[in-house]
Amino acid sequence: MLFEEYRIVCLNSQGQPRLTFRLRGWHTALVVCLLALLFGTTAVFLPLSLTKARERSLLDANRQAVMEQRKRIYAASFQLKSMEDSFGRIAEFDSKLRVMLSLAEGPEPEVDGMGGPLPGPYRNPLQLLYTQSLLRDMRERLGDLEISMLLEEASQQTLFHAVSAQQERLARIPVIWPSRGRFTSRFGWRASPLTGKGRFHKGIDITAPTGTRIKATAQGRVVLAEWFSTYGQCVEIDHGGGIHTRYGHMSKILVKEGQTVFRGDIIGLVGSTGRSVAPHVHYEVHVGGVPTNPLNYILK
Repeated sequence: MLFEEYRIVCLNSQGQPRLTFRLRGWHTALVVCLLALLFGTTAVFLPLSLTKARERSLLDANRQAVMEQRKRIYAASFQLKSMEDSFGRIAEFDSKLRVMLSLAEGPEPEVDGMGGPLPGPYRNPLQLLYTQSLLRDMRERLGDLEISMLLEEASQQTLFHAVSAQQERLARIPVIWPSRGRFTSRFGWRASPLTGKGRFHKGIDITAPTGTRIKATAQGRVVLAEWFSTYGQCVEIDHGGGIHTRYGHMSKILVKEGQTVFRGDIIGLVGSTGRSVAPHVHYEVHVGGVPTNPLNYILK
């Protein structure tokens, strides 16, 4: 049967033969085997191909999700740093206002900073989960920081209400620089520029050219306007509440004893009189007769 010959004849519309195919039995068996092999191969490999395509599509989606999450992490990190900087400036301003108004220190909100570097490229689902956890953590920290800033804002509102009620007192607090120039010497112990020995420096020094204007740093009454000990030409102002400011080494005094001055009024000119090695203004703040660091009062 495998070697018997079969003929397939194709006739036209008039019944005349046009094409004739000669086949043997084994030809038919071969065609059937090839078709079965083709269908079997398709049945095996088609699901594998579809699975691989789905995995590739899922991998691409995961990579895209990772990239989007990394962008959100970087944006959140930048926002967190910006908010921390703003909060630091607000807290510093709050501290200075409280010193000036003699108010008790408010509670200091604790804000933990983000630690460690951001993760590198992500290559597996575990790193994707880690990224999602990190993003949630950053959002929680941002929420904590926002709450802290709201609390600080409430504290600021309390301070500004106190400021409104004490405008006269605030006008008498020395909060500006006495002169333009270069800040050259701090408050506290230092080596004397004349003797080289250690001595307590009661104020700060601002170096400036001779003739530079010196301003009253707050409203008050002039109680000294003359040569005074090692300060040379010196002006001292009583601001009330036990606060005095002193300006030394002037080249010229422009106010008189008993005169009332306001913040920003010109009271003298920079010089190098008294115990001085170069033109500068020596500036002191006394509270209750005790020298205090003027930088605690100056609002930068």
